[in-house]
Order: sequence, then C-alpha cells, then structure tokens
Amino acid sequence: MKIITFNARGSGNPIKWKSIRKIVGLKGAQMFYIQKTKKEVITKDLCFALWGVHDIQWLYAPSNGVLRGLLCIWNQQSFSLTSSFYGEGFVGDGGLLEREKL
Repeated sequence: MKIITFNARGSGNPIKWKSIRKIVGLKGAQMFYIQKTKKEVITKDLCFALWGVHDIQWLYAPSNGVLRGLLCIWNQQSFSLTSSFYGEGFVGDGGLLEREKL
C-alpha cells in the first residue's frame, strides 16, 4: 500500500488541490494524510477535489483554533475501514487492506 503524507498549512487553495491530485496520481497513492488543514468541516466535495475520483472515503480531526486539523483520504478499493478514532492533534484508522491483484 502506498501512503503519502502532506503538510498543507491549509487546504483551501485550489493550487494546492491541484498539486495534491498530481502527487496522488503520479505516485499511485492509495491513502493520503494531510496535516495542518485549516478546515473545521471536511465534505465529500472537498475530498473529491483533492483526490480526483469519487471512490473514496475519509476521516478527519477538525481544525480548532490554533490547533490545525488532520485529514486522511483513501481509495475504497484498497482499504476497508473497520475502526477509527480522533482527538486534538491525532487521527487513527484501522481496517483491512485489499490484496493486490496479481
């Protein structure tokens, strides 16, 4: 599984969205973590704009004052979420990896 992390310092800029989509596409990421978002609410539309395809799920810890948010987006074909947890400054997910096709 290819996992990429990105320190965004805010994800509201469409130029950053394009950069993230490019990184995900070029590197073939199956899971993507974004650190330091300034978003209090993460929507499916935002996740789609960042990832570029609809077959995704996401989990996030919202931004809260000076504490920046965290976002994890993943391809549903690669990972099935079975448990999750988040709090101030952390986000965790547990699940099952799909076997890569031979």
